[in-house]
Amino acid sequence: LQLVAELIVDGMYKLTATIMDKKNAETYAPYIGTLLIFTILANATGLFGFRPVTADVNTAFALSITTFLVIQGSSIKNRGIKGHLKHYAEPYPFIFPIMVIKDLSLPVSLAFRLFGNITGGMIIMAFVFKALHAITNALNIGIPFFQFMIPLPLNLFFDVFEPLLQAFIFTTLTMAFVSMALVT
Repeated sequence: LQLVAELIVDGMYKLTATIMDKKNAETYAPYIGTLLIFTILANATGLFGFRPVTADVNTAFALSITTFLVIQGSSIKNRGIKGHLKHYAEPYPFIFPIMVIKDLSLPVSLAFRLFGNITGGMIIMAFVFKALHAITNALNIGIPFFQFMIPLPLNLFFDVFEPLLQAFIFTTLTMAFVSMALVT
């Protein structure tokens, strides 16, 4: 059990080191690791017959707002408040409002990306099961063969591969944005 925990922790530190420098990777690896594990588990609850947790827009927004606050806090800690505000006016002062809008759109973009992809997969699988149920009833087959064998590849994609992919994308984007906030 300890070996598995150590492999996971070591993997998180190596993952963050792929995008961030070593010092910052060590600082942000616990947050990134927690975010990755939570989003994988939250996305994959569809495997157990439940609605994925991230298919709720509130959860997706909570994750993205938390990431937004980490990004802003990292930028302020690294640059200071004056340097953080100055960053919005670079390279030209008139670009300040555009940069503020860009930063404020980040949590919306992250949340809707995660929410939309997970919810879309859930909706597609619901349509597939409804259609196969209708075909089984129309053919008057007593054994639900269509509902068992045909959706397996789609279920593998939408309940296994896609949750892993979306968790990885959300986490990678978080690391990239935090890393950009740490550039002086």
